[in-house]
Amino acid sequence: STEGSLSDGITVDQDSSALCITGAINQLLALPRFTEVKGITDLDLRSTGAGGFSDPLPWSTVDSICSVAKVDALATLDLFDLDISYSGGSEIRVAGAEEYQIDYKVWWNEINIIIIAGWRLYDAVNNIIIDQFLFTDKVTYYSEGKTEKSTISKLPELSTTIADAAYYAGEEFGFRISPSW
Repeated sequence: STEGSLSDGITVDQDSSALCITGAINQLLALPRFTEVKGITDLDLRSTGAGGFSDPLPWSTVDSICSVAKVDALATLDLFDLDISYSGGSEIRVAGAEEYQIDYKVWWNEINIIIIAGWRLYDAVNNIIIDQFLFTDKVTYYSEGKTEKSTISKLPELSTTIADAAYYAGEEFGFRISPSW
């Protein structure tokens, strides 16, 4: 059996967190509740909240950002973690009726993607945190085949699956703060 981990790639995490934010923005823009949603990309608000939420932003920072952007609220992606694991191998199986059983080899591969996105929603008018939401999602892709190569070729492209999972995590935040029925 083969196992591997592709976690903590800085570029992958940064690209994926950007897709997460894009998913949230697009979800909010698709709903009638908000008249305007602005993505502020020129700020670096990264913190050292490793493994959990960082401390909330100071209200002076929230007020300053909202004043410059001319908005009433600020949503921040305070936590983003992406873990990818891979495993694969082969096993012998038995097929056929009891007197005609044959052994055959089956190859398998599995990719697991876990995304954790921690969002915070600040109300700049009333200086309150409206919401703090931790979203966790796990997606598993599994394939079997007669050869190792055939199993790998049945799995989806890794970059596409990561992008889809990150975008979905953002959409979930958008659904949460602006549900639609």
